[in-house]
Amino acid sequence: MSGHFANWSHPFAGDLIRNVGNLGEPIQRRDIERIINVRRTEEFVFPTASFSKNIEIIHSKVHLWVSGTMNNLNFSPADPIFWLHHCFIDYVWERIRQNQRKRGINPLFDYPENGGKGHLPGDPLSPFAFKNRDAFMIDWSKVYTYEESPADINCGSDGECGSNFYLCDGGLCRAKTVDEMRYTERTRNRRSVSENRNLSLNGKANGSHPLSLFLDHPSQSDNPTVSKNLQTSPLFHSIQNTFMINGKEDSEAWVDIPVIIYSKRPGDLVFDAHPFRKGNADLTTDVFQSTKSEEGVLPPSGNPATTKQCQHVGSGASKVYLRSVGLNYEGDYTSEAVIDERQLLTMTLTQVAVRKPYKNDTKSYIAAYDQCGRMCTPFCLTGKNGIYHKCTGSIRIDARIPRMYNTDSAGTILQAFDFSTFPPNLVQNKVFLVFYCGKEDKWPWLLSDGEEHGFEVREGMN
Repeated sequence: MSGHFANWSHPFAGDLIRNVGNLGEPIQRRDIERIINVRRTEEFVFPTASFSKNIEIIHSKVHLWVSGTMNNLNFSPADPIFWLHHCFIDYVWERIRQNQRKRGINPLFDYPENGGKGHLPGDPLSPFAFKNRDAFMIDWSKVYTYEESPADINCGSDGECGSNFYLCDGGLCRAKTVDEMRYTERTRNRRSVSENRNLSLNGKANGSHPLSLFLDHPSQSDNPTVSKNLQTSPLFHSIQNTFMINGKEDSEAWVDIPVIIYSKRPGDLVFDAHPFRKGNADLTTDVFQSTKSEEGVLPPSGNPATTKQCQHVGSGASKVYLRSVGLNYEGDYTSEAVIDERQLLTMTLTQVAVRKPYKNDTKSYIAAYDQCGRMCTPFCLTGKNGIYHKCTGSIRIDARIPRMYNTDSAGTILQAFDFSTFPPNLVQNKVFLVFYCGKEDKWPWLLSDGEEHGFEVREGMN
């Protein structure tokens, strides 16, 4: 990675890795506005806070958005941004406490009574010689204070925000996006070049040479409000994994298993490829949408989920993410599959890595979700009849032959095909795990009557 912390490394967490923008989102002004004026502490903390006012959930979105090292529960403090992020959460909490005092509520005595085991007022605050309520009663504002965040400053112009990294938007300062910072820098550079050229061509800074028309004014396509830089899209880059197993970075300690992703088209999208009827374009639909009879071929979506924060591009390109988490080892891995949201159903062959089952079996939990955070339903190949059954996504792999894994990604994809004829045929019984992404707003692990939870057993995988 580049920037202030390029080549940053930690003796236990390894090299600093970030996969910005694939999941989650930065804290939004609406998040702060929802929690800043709560009356009681229990209104914004687990387990009593509502989802939209839960400061833990609001905080966690940033860990997902930065991802990489920040998305590892054990090693996230190894990323310097961890400390900046948690200072800001502390700043928000202090603002809540200040507002409580204005309402006549003493926050020092507002510890929630229903925190659950380990979080009750009288539970010990390990490893310190305190109980939870004792630490809560310390008035930290007498120990340290924060400057007012620029985002809380009322403004009439960008200059009142006090930093080139902020701009005035609707009477309040906010941080510039990456695109806006690049636009500002390009504009500054062009204006500097323009002034220098005008000085040499006209003998004065404000000359009227025709070149100044092009040098002083960036094109409309450069304006971040008109053109979105693709580098802010998850489609622009791949995910870099840490390849860490039990505290050691080692790519050779991992193997890849093939996975098939079936992704159903979201029902709330219309792409700019419209049919014509009687000479007029029908802008309410597109040529990729299915008829009612075709829609009935797929499992019904039940309660299709929609998320305002989801980003969709006009080409239909999108991503489904796969994540493996070790059950008998410490390590996780994230991969991705590019899908076409225009089509009623997209099938993509991809891979995900787990620990190499060398001396011991590997147990891992694998989940899939789209870029909106909607979970996909796992299906496992069981028995020898080639039928997939809904499962939990928890697998166990051993090193017996035939091995249903490979030591590299390319080999994992190739082994799923039969190359005795051309074009090669996909041999699905070599792919034991399949996910169906139906864009539903429900937990995918709710099994139907007669289906059982547990590890799915197959040759080479127990």
